[in-house]
Order: sequence, then structure tokens, then C-alpha cells
Amino acid sequence: MNVAKIDLRSLDGLPASEPSKSFVEIERYDRVTDEEGNIFRLHQEDFCQALGYGYNQKYQSDGGPSFSDCLNLIREHSGEPTEDSLALVDWQIFNFLAGNSDGHAKKLSILYSKDNSLRLAPFYDLVCTRAVKGISTELAFSIGDEYNPGRIYKRNWEEFAKEIDINSRFLINQVEKSIEKILDSLPKKIQEFEDEYGQYGALQWVEKFIRSQCRNASKNLG
Repeated sequence: MNVAKIDLRSLDGLPASEPSKSFVEIERYDRVTDEEGNIFRLHQEDFCQALGYGYNQKYQSDGGPSFSDCLNLIREHSGEPTEDSLALVDWQIFNFLAGNSDGHAKKLSILYSKDNSLRLAPFYDLVCTRAVKGISTELAFSIGDEYNPGRIYKRNWEEFAKEIDINSRFLINQVEKSIEKILDSLPKKIQEFEDEYGQYGALQWVEKFIRSQCRNASKNLG
């Protein structure tokens, strides 16, 4: 997925794996530099703003936009509606599999280019919230009227496909491919992270949850 560039940094020469001395550095995707080195800000709107919802309605269950509302926004206004629509669907699938229960409408934005054409902005704040105690386990957007990721079956994906006007077989194939990609790449990605930044105990919880969620999701598609 197209995501904001992020690096883990450390203070006082301590390893980045020391939580109290580490921070993240995120490159702004809403800035562009011209040939003369001048920096310009690109306008962006999160999906609550773009759809006319208040900040306190970022979750669908709180009266905020549905995933279908968000997808229709992209279909109607993106300069590349097919590409951006598929990216948005993959984002929802990833949140479901990776345990991100905080993927709400304010975590999505549209970005205006210098010629004022619109595109889906790079994704940001993709976190496995399910590995953190005390945070809601329910999804920010329902899948076939179901918010509990442990109770989403093939029929829920089929209902979801109807809601967003997409072929159900295609959608289920996307879920299955995402499961395969995540399970195949997870060990390598964790090893690459630890080689660069050192070991993080939290990664064990994240890996354990994601593996369990992917396997459960695969079983429920049967």
C-alpha cells in the first residue's frame, strides 16, 4: 500500500528499542518542492471533512460515514478512481487482518495536487491496536453489518461486496491474497525491523495476533 514514509529515531545515542528514548519521524506527503527548492503545501481533507461529518463522528457506529460512503467519495472525485478505489478496499482488508481497530474516517484523506486534481492520500497511522490492552476490539467500519473481526464470515464479505458494489468473488480473492501475503512476509519484515532497530517485545504480541487473525479469517471464509 501507498503509505507515509516513517523512520524510528532515538535520543541520547540510546538504541531505538528503548521506548522512553525513541520517537518516529514521518515525512510529510502534503509538501512538494519545485526545481528552485521552494516548498509548497498541498491541500488535503480527511474524509470526515470531505463528507461533511464532525470530528466526533469519525466512527461509523457513532453516526459517521460508512465505508461505502468513503468509497463513493473516491469513485466520484478521484483523478484515478479505479486505482484509488482498489487501494481503499485493500486498506480495509489490511485493517481487518492486521488488527487495526482505529481505521476510521479521519485516518483517510484526499490530497489536492498542484493542478487541483484529487487523489487518495497515502495511508497513515496503521497500527495493530488489538495488541494494546484497553482499546476497542471492534472495527471502525463494519463488514457486512459486523464490527467484531472474530465474527466475520464469507457471508459478511458477500454482504459487504453488495454494499460497495463490487464483485463478491473478486473481494474474497483479495482477502485470501492479503492473508497469504501477510503470513508470507511477516517473519521477514519483523527480522528486517529488528536488524535495523533492535528487538521490541511488543512485536511478539503483534506477530502472534496477526497470525491468529489471518488464520481465523481464512477458516471463516471456508
